[in-house]
Amino acid sequence: MYSARKRRSISKDGPTPVNPVVFLGDTLMYKWAEQGIELWNHLYAPLNAANFACVNDSTQMLIEKLESDEILIENARTAVLMIGATDIRFRIKEIIIFQQVKKIILLLQQSSPGIKILVLGIMPRGDKLDHLPIIQETNELLSNVENGFTIRWLDMWSQFVDSTTGRIIEDLFEEDEANLSERGYQIWANAMASTFEDCLARD
Repeated sequence: MYSARKRRSISKDGPTPVNPVVFLGDTLMYKWAEQGIELWNHLYAPLNAANFACVNDSTQMLIEKLESDEILIENARTAVLMIGATDIRFRIKEIIIFQQVKKIILLLQQSSPGIKILVLGIMPRGDKLDHLPIIQETNELLSNVENGFTIRWLDMWSQFVDSTTGRIIEDLFEEDEANLSERGYQIWANAMASTFEDCLARD
């Protein structure tokens, strides 16, 4: 998973290293390397996927990494993006998060023309109930990035929240009620499987 020490370099004497599938985001995306590692190795490692997510990254932090080439994604064909939870924790306005995500999308498109991007909704959490309506409002804005082809949107909220109580489904989360359990990552993989396959398909 991503760290500054693992930054990919470009050799002047050889081709640019290619990861056709890249995952970008904050803590929950990063933790495919921990709670989700078995699934990752089964589902995504065979695709030569790279996970450039970083714990507690904000939208601005990711923008800066993309702009400075700290993260290199040339020639990637598919990107999966989930980010914004850190911004909400620091009281960044919903519209700013939306604008920042649009900028991330533009940077990805500039770096890898023709890339298909799957934008995932910010996950619910049980430890900060006052964040739930803010997350939902942000996700409603983020849904507008969908264009039906090169940019896809997927909100997995209903997979992780009990429709009767409005609370998180506890066994999908760790004891802190913010990070996902191993089963939570299985539900994530199942929920995004169809849309992810669509993004992998080429015309």
